[in-house]
Amino acid sequence: TSSDGSSETITSSITIDNTMPEIVELSWANPGASSESLVNSSKPTLTGIATPGSVISLTIGSNTYNSLVAEDGSWSIVVTSPLTDGDWDYSLKVSTTAGNSSSIGGNITVDTSVSTSFFLMDEATDSGQKGDFITNSSSPSFTGITEPYSKITLKIAGHSYQVTSNSEGEWFVELSNLLSEGTYDLSVIITDPAGNMLEQSTTVL
Repeated sequence: TSSDGSSETITSSITIDNTMPEIVELSWANPGASSESLVNSSKPTLTGIATPGSVISLTIGSNTYNSLVAEDGSWSIVVTSPLTDGDWDYSLKVSTTAGNSSSIGGNITVDTSVSTSFFLMDEATDSGQKGDFITNSSSPSFTGITEPYSKITLKIAGHSYQVTSNSEGEWFVELSNLLSEGTYDLSVIITDPAGNMLEQSTTVL
């Protein structure tokens, strides 16, 4: 009201938003892994679905990364500061412009290489000097050590044999296709639980 008694009314509107945003789903990109918490990249990518228009904040190590959630709810964050191999805790926060937020946490294991692997001809069929891959057996067998629960593919003379290493990382393959006398190229391909691959080769006589 002014001094002359006149008055003016100003109207406005407010919006009350107390809806809590949600992270509906999330996934670390690593299709070759045996577990969702295993990644084989030092700069992994995290994707997911959350409340459209909200902001996702990922904190891992000493760094925080932000992503705006698209209208269809999708979002993606690339960890740009390299992570060393090992276990990492992380937290995710989703926030709206109204100030509402919610948080979740988790853990991932970074594994960027096959850490150990070697193989030999099994003693029972290694008739030459031990470790020289010379044998008088037409169906030699091979044994090795690698990461536990890795997939082993052994290739020789046009045939492939697949096994999985046990909880101690040990594996064993006996050839079911007989070999005639001669020289053969042998390759062993290791795929660990994180999806890392290592190929080793030798010659069998």
